[in-house]
Amino acid sequence: MKKMNYYLAMLLMITLPVLFTSCEKNLSDDAPFEKLIVGKWDCTRMDWDMKYQGEEEIGSDYFDTEDWTWEFDGEEIIMYEDKGEDYEGTYRYDIEGDKLYTEYATFYEAQYFKIATLDKSKLVLELTYHYEGATAKYTFVFKRI
Repeated sequence: MKKMNYYLAMLLMITLPVLFTSCEKNLSDDAPFEKLIVGKWDCTRMDWDMKYQGEEEIGSDYFDTEDWTWEFDGEEIIMYEDKGEDYEGTYRYDIEGDKLYTEYATFYEAQYFKIATLDKSKLVLELTYHYEGATAKYTFVFKRI
């Protein structure tokens, strides 16, 4: 009986960590998105996938270092082009869960960006819209400056 209790205790100790492990992705390096996103981000690539009337167009734009910079200050996104020399605009933003709401998303016919990845060094924003039979998905890839 002592051996049986010993093996049950060992089995419990081995399986205990599994009970406390989450299946959710660790996107935020233990910090909320609202705090982790603050700072300057360099857009390195923008991918797109558009479908309309059976036709599909897939592509990517690659940007040089600091060609397109987004600076999140906690309330606004300040966008710069060409290493900060050309000012593009300022847009208020709000984060709810994994959604980044900003007026800038409306330029792509969407309400918000989905935060697909956000950690200390990488940010990936996805945006999808459906309009009059057209479907488009944009993916913006950033690295922290």
